[in-house]
Amino acid sequence: MSALLLADSICGDFLVEWIFARPGLGTLLWRAIRVNDVPLASGILSVYTLFFSCAMMALDLAYGSLDPRIRRGKRAA
Repeated sequence: MSALLLADSICGDFLVEWIFARPGLGTLLWRAIRVNDVPLASGILSVYTLFFSCAMMALDLAYGSLDPRIRRGKRAA
């Protein structure tokens, strides 16, 4: 699921930045890929990955606290 969210976010960044002609990480990533700047592209993708990994972890923790059936250490009978 997080891989799909990451891909959607990157495509959404490209689209929004292209439509509104605003510079951002999507445009910078596109330029880095075009000029074959591997360290910059890797860094930007790492930032995206870190952001979404933290967001998914927060979602999992919130889901565990809101749903009483999901608890740490309890096993299904």
